[in-house]
Amino acid sequence: MSAQPPSDAVATTFDEASAAYAREVNDAMAFSGLSVDRFAAAKAERLKQLARAAFGDPAQIAVLDLGCGIGTFHRYLDHTFGALHGLDVSPASIELARAANPHCTYAVYDGVHAPYEDGAFDLIFVACVIHHVPVPDWPGFAAQMRRLLKPGGLAVVFEHNPFNPLTRLVVSRCAFDADAVLLSPRTLRGLMAEAGFTDIRSRSIFTLPPLSALCTRLDPLFARLPFGAQYEMTARAAR
Repeated sequence: MSAQPPSDAVATTFDEASAAYAREVNDAMAFSGLSVDRFAAAKAERLKQLARAAFGDPAQIAVLDLGCGIGTFHRYLDHTFGALHGLDVSPASIELARAANPHCTYAVYDGVHAPYEDGAFDLIFVACVIHHVPVPDWPGFAAQMRRLLKPGGLAVVFEHNPFNPLTRLVVSRCAFDADAVLLSPRTLRGLMAEAGFTDIRSRSIFTLPPLSALCTRLDPLFARLPFGAQYEMTARAAR
């Protein structure tokens, strides 16, 4: 038996890759003409929409980015929420995120138990993270999300669509995704339900790439079709 938990190996990999993350992902998707920042900005806007719909004024809520990496999203969320926290297993990534986003609060955790009290957050979002979590740890990861949310709180998960061939191509070309195990909406739905979430909903996103404001406005028309490059899942913590 290893003297270190599996999350230590994951953390080391992410430490080594953190500074090169954007470059690696951008190289992998170069054929599309898009950058990782373009996708991050689009998902950040969607997160704001979901927060407003669920809570009204987002400035009144506490939010956690679980598996935040280098904080790619956070510059697009500056002063949106009452409190924005980022949590990751990689100390090097957290250092980079902290330097880039002084408006956020960051912490490192062991990948098993997050260093926050039960019910500390109104909203938790997880952006293309679970496919990096070792498969045996998926149920525990979902359980941590549930533990950290207030009753009735909102979880928002963005994940790669394993049924989209271009998504699989990008993942196969990215060294950062060498460990990735893509999970389907059905698999994620089961994990969320077992963890105690209710009102679980999913939709395809990025069926149209975020090339323009028009593409962003039209993309929801294809939400029911399983062709998007990624998908979004929302769920409520049981009261």
